[in-house]
Amino acid sequence: MTTWIVVVDRSRARFLAAESPETNELEEVSDVVHPESQLNRQDVTSDVAGRFEVPAGGHHAGEPATDFKHETAEQFAQEIVSYLDKARLENAFDQLGLVAAPLFLGVLRKKMPDPLAHMVAWDADRDYTKLSTKEIRQHLPEAF
Repeated sequence: MTTWIVVVDRSRARFLAAESPETNELEEVSDVVHPESQLNRQDVTSDVAGRFEVPAGGHHAGEPATDFKHETAEQFAQEIVSYLDKARLENAFDQLGLVAAPLFLGVLRKKMPDPLAHMVAWDADRDYTKLSTKEIRQHLPEAF
């Protein structure tokens, strides 16, 4: 039975594989960086606040209603889910473990289609993206 462990935050996703619970070693399948998530809105838009029309005929300067960090997190979560769903259809794994920063874990779960969500055996709201695979394994459940 192959288990994939997805270790992710809003700017990096690491896909690790374990062939069985007895195996203490994890193999890194893929490491994906989402550079847009590391930027600020100012890095990708103009330096001047936008102008918006208001119903009374005046103008108002300010930031758009959508929070940039949430927007990029949603985009990255969708990329991760698409990657996982494609791997699911190719039978690359039998079950999933998710390890994600707390807020990102919720975004990720919300994006998953039911067939993929049913393959999640466990999850943990932690950020282990900067740990080595050996350190990650030490933090995972004994039997996954």
